[in-house]
Amino acid sequence: MQRIFLLLIGLLFSLLLRAQLTDNNGEWVIKDSSSVQIADLPWTQSQIKNVLKDSSYTHFMKSLTEDVLFEMVKGKSFLSVSPEILLNGSYEPELGENFFAYGGGGRLQYLLNDKFSLKTRIYGFQQDALAGDSIRGVNNLMPGAYKSNYVSGIMSYFDFRMRMAYEPSKYFHFEAGIDNHFVGDGYHSILMGNNVSPYPFAMISTSFWKIDYNVQYHFLKDVAYPDLSKVYNKYMTTHQLNFRATPKLHFYILEAVVWKQEDSVVNRGYDMSYLNPIIFFRPVEFQLGNPSPDNVLIGFGFRYQPLNWFRFYGQGLLDEFYLKEIQAQNGWWANKFAFQIGFESKFSVSDHFFKLQAEYNMARPYTYSHIGSMQNYGHRLYSLAHPLGANFGEALFCAGWNYKNISLDAKIAAIMVGTDESDINYGQNIYRSYIDRESEYGHSWLQGNLQKDISADIRAGYVINKALDLNLSVGLRSYPSYSSSAIDAQRFNEFYLRISTFTAPRMKDLYRTTGLYE
Repeated sequence: MQRIFLLLIGLLFSLLLRAQLTDNNGEWVIKDSSSVQIADLPWTQSQIKNVLKDSSYTHFMKSLTEDVLFEMVKGKSFLSVSPEILLNGSYEPELGENFFAYGGGGRLQYLLNDKFSLKTRIYGFQQDALAGDSIRGVNNLMPGAYKSNYVSGIMSYFDFRMRMAYEPSKYFHFEAGIDNHFVGDGYHSILMGNNVSPYPFAMISTSFWKIDYNVQYHFLKDVAYPDLSKVYNKYMTTHQLNFRATPKLHFYILEAVVWKQEDSVVNRGYDMSYLNPIIFFRPVEFQLGNPSPDNVLIGFGFRYQPLNWFRFYGQGLLDEFYLKEIQAQNGWWANKFAFQIGFESKFSVSDHFFKLQAEYNMARPYTYSHIGSMQNYGHRLYSLAHPLGANFGEALFCAGWNYKNISLDAKIAAIMVGTDESDINYGQNIYRSYIDRESEYGHSWLQGNLQKDISADIRAGYVINKALDLNLSVGLRSYPSYSSSAIDAQRFNEFYLRISTFTAPRMKDLYRTTGLYE
């Protein structure tokens, strides 16, 4: 706590000092309403005296509530530096215990002549660990963070995100960094979600006419399930084509292939066959043998926005698809697909802003899984798509209201999950091999140990500093914690009070699902 106190004191002093510095050369201008300018170092003694003399409570409060730590522009170039802060306290009545989390870090954004940009975000924090976190923490398998560690009931997180981009023209965009990705318009995605730990990637994008196209190269890691003691390299290439049919109607197609670094013959590394940015993956996959050692998935989606304040959206995914088997309606195990449908509305009445969102997500058994965990659609023992994995259904509703700096938000989800029973693989755990199934036919959606739950997160907030994303929030969260070995999910209720510029991974989940993959 002493370190946090010193961090906050240093931050406040920096804000006060930064807001008062003035100079007449006008070369670097701080982007805020006061148009204050900053002098080239070193400062003279007279300038320092003037800073202290001109300091005022009003100016100090404005710096504290409206400005970032450091921000300046020079022509078309821009630099911004901001702190990251997390102070969280919660109480769980079932356990009769208090839980705390605290930490901090920094955020930097840099733009050079509208061509090159750099965005980084780095922070670390500690929190009291719950049962079951030790295995993932020790082996750095906690989702949502770059590094994790578990020592004596305390979970330590370190997260690092970076994106470097170069845009030589309006037609091409190059990007590389360490981050995760999200595809779609929903709260969740059945194609690619951002709940997993960040990973290195590279991307090439082009835009022309009504088409946007990008290819991404993902450098993943995973475990050879059920052994969780060591992680290995695995890789993924994705192609995404967006077609802007009309200003109100957009379609997109996503193609992904996942493969492991080593197979029984050779150390493949990043397979050169999948570096080509314009190929289709299926022909390449067929050349590798039957059955293929790689996992290819095809996804598609749409967005229809008939009004400025209202839109429909949806997604579909095909992991395997045989029309003959679907028409037979005999429950063939490899009829693996998922879909999403939803709507979102954002509108204002006077100074009041409202948001409404509802969506439905589902996935059939064995979707996203493969021969082994090194070819499944996962990263560090977690799903790359929806956090529930497969063999689930989810109805989700979100509502929000904002007035000036005050906000109210509510998220409610009704969940159905068919988990394994008596060590029988019913297709929910995407880390189990689909070869480890009971039969070829007779499989149905939500088969196995069906668990039905309601999850809710209701929060009131106040924006302390919009430029920093610094918020004060108080709320109630009630959520299930799933385990593949339990008959029913364990429920947690949590009252929390938080001052933060970011939300830690475990604090924003609607449910704990890590136990589903263990």
